[in-house]
Amino acid sequence: MASKGVTERPQPDDPAGRRPLWRDGRTVSGFSVRVLIVLGLVAVFFLLWYVRHALALLFGGIVVATILDTLVRPFLRVSFINRAIGVGIVLLLIVLALGLAIFFTATDLTRQFASLSEGWPTAINSVQSWLDQFFPNARLSMGAMMDEATAYTTGLVNALAGVLLVVITGAFLAAQPREYAEGALRLAPPKRRPPLAFALERAGRGLKAWLWGKAISMAVVAVLTGLGTWWLGLPAPLLLGIIAGLSEFVPLIGPIVSAIPAIILAISMDGSGTVLWTIVLYIVVQQVESNIILPIIHQKIASLPPALLMFSFVGMGTVFGPAGIVIAAPFTLTIYILVQALWVEPIEEEPRTDIGETT
Repeated sequence: MASKGVTERPQPDDPAGRRPLWRDGRTVSGFSVRVLIVLGLVAVFFLLWYVRHALALLFGGIVVATILDTLVRPFLRVSFINRAIGVGIVLLLIVLALGLAIFFTATDLTRQFASLSEGWPTAINSVQSWLDQFFPNARLSMGAMMDEATAYTTGLVNALAGVLLVVITGAFLAAQPREYAEGALRLAPPKRRPPLAFALERAGRGLKAWLWGKAISMAVVAVLTGLGTWWLGLPAPLLLGIIAGLSEFVPLIGPIVSAIPAIILAISMDGSGTVLWTIVLYIVVQQVESNIILPIIHQKIASLPPALLMFSFVGMGTVFGPAGIVIAAPFTLTIYILVQALWVEPIEEEPRTDIGETT
């Protein structure tokens, strides 16, 4: 029985204060509804797990759409150009730019790739000889690694098809972003749509800023690595610079992977001196990026803790495979911003009551 002057607050689900059926576990009907809800959640989980690779490609399309949206905005200032036409113009300009870059660098790239291909077997043998001095049983593991690398090349066609699908998805999303965003918001209850729309817009701005910062970082790393490997006399410095720049898209792991080809080529040259200087070069480039470039970029964008990134790489790589590692950083950043906007900040803004206060 309620005390005098105090009324019981009715549940928001029912004006009369009755508990909804799915919350009432004391009846057979309520228990059955709960069981059906649990079974439905399990079914949704298995469905999402079954289409997880498609979801990874979808997020990749969102990243591409964010890039295209940034590039298409200057064209929208022209009155007779709508978003669809603008996206088409941007894609055409990108293809033309890539074509011109290949045309002007094709000779040099072909020569450097041929030099890299010719020196690669010698480099592998040099690495094997060097490993035999310290690890006599390393030959079997090296052979197994080469067999695995050969097996992975068979998936190149599927990877290219996935990239093409991501680009096409991104183009459609960038051509009609409002329609897709409104469709996603309709999945939420009406009272939840305004904060969700704000959170999605904020996540989009954060992702766009992160991509701009990452593009600057990739360009700086590519130039510094290319110049450094050229100064050291390594074969194919242009290719090594491009590899280093592209690998920079994957934080923490990418720089380590990009250094492996250069170190292998350095071993095949004139001994440990070049190897040491090559390692020093990649360390210096990463220090310049980490201590000079990234602090400037992080002043305007959200930065992720390294431990969170490493956990994201492991989790995304386990669930989605190699594609998950590539999209782990932007995906984690997006989730991080959404959690901040939808959960953390609303909780911090709620009025707090001191423990000593009585009601």
